[in-house]
Amino acid sequence: MNILLIYELLPREILSLKVLARVLERRGHTVTIVGYPEANATIRKIQPDIVVNNTNRQKEHFYPYFYGLRHHDFKIVDLPWEQIIVPTIRWAFKYKDGFQQKYIDLRLAWGEGFKRHSVNEGLKAENVIVTGSPKQSLIPLMQAVIDKEAVKSVILGENHPHSKIVLVTCGFPGAFLEVNRHQGNPAAYNYLKFNIPWSKIYNALYIQLIKEIAPRYPEVLFLVRLHPGKFVELREMFGQNTKDSPNVFLNWEGDFNWLLLVADLVIATRSTALIDAYLAEIPALNLLDPEVDPYLTDPYSLMPFDLFGELVSKQDIINHLPQYLSGTYRYDLPRLAQIWLHDWINTQGWKCFDNIAAALEEVHQRPRRDWGRQFLYEHKWKIKRWREARFAHQRPPVDFHSYGFPGLDDLLLANLPDG
Repeated sequence: MNILLIYELLPREILSLKVLARVLERRGHTVTIVGYPEANATIRKIQPDIVVNNTNRQKEHFYPYFYGLRHHDFKIVDLPWEQIIVPTIRWAFKYKDGFQQKYIDLRLAWGEGFKRHSVNEGLKAENVIVTGSPKQSLIPLMQAVIDKEAVKSVILGENHPHSKIVLVTCGFPGAFLEVNRHQGNPAAYNYLKFNIPWSKIYNALYIQLIKEIAPRYPEVLFLVRLHPGKFVELREMFGQNTKDSPNVFLNWEGDFNWLLLVADLVIATRSTALIDAYLAEIPALNLLDPEVDPYLTDPYSLMPFDLFGELVSKQDIINHLPQYLSGTYRYDLPRLAQIWLHDWINTQGWKCFDNIAAALEEVHQRPRRDWGRQFLYEHKWKIKRWREARFAHQRPPVDFHSYGFPGLDDLLLANLPDG
């Protein structure tokens, strides 16, 4: 088969796609990896048998990349990278309008939970295959084949003087921005999203924490992972506020799991990083503060990953950091969270990538469908606007082979198991 893998957010997806490509190549297939801006032209050029990409959510997330391609005989496999369904983002996964049933040949679900949701929204059960999460499946794979000290030497240098490493993750405040839309309050939602920069209401707490805690614990390295998106102002804000702190290291590129491998403690707020830390067997703290989080007690803003770390305040961390880093600190994960983890994330390590490869081979054997004339002209008047909006903030094409931490991705790919 000739397979095209399309990434949306490079830091989040590229290493998983590299591993998947290596698995597919071992099975005798040809694989090409590109970003969204190059997708349409690449499809026309290489004429793949299968295209794997994130086609979920709104139609404008789908049509601009496949518009005008009905003459190309290929199948579309949907691999969503955000499959954790919670009340505040359930609106984003509505497929009853039929466009997914019409154009998607197969969806890859991390776990049975997302498969049930997809079927409830109208997809046929035979068109949703559970494979496990490729993103979270990297964690046990990395731990099995890569030495932790080797990762440290690449990221931090061979002679870094710090005895402990705290990984602080500053992500996008989905709980803030989605809750009002879910509750039917677009005015409040728009106020939060557009009139108050999210970095100021959300990441100010992290800046305060780092400025207070870094000088108090000079022997600890605070490895701050900023959101890998296009938020330049966030990098400038953190850079300005931490420039005089020698034990603060800022990062926003490369696969997040590499940072997990060197961390002794993870601090995050309502983030999947809490889940990743649990899977990597690293203690995690869920930093919440009523003065920053206006929806702390709002049931619509509760997230499953809130269960994967002890709820703490900024002052708790400052006062008790040595205890959290002692090696004896433990957080007992609730039984409900364990059940949810298996049902929705379903980490399978190396087997996950074999499952995906088998699913692609299976759908390749299915009869091909004729998209028909409608696909060529449907929403034609919207395509130009959608493409302009979708690509307006895209970075120029990136050489993903040299992206991230030099050598680490290649080291992992060179030491992958045989199957």
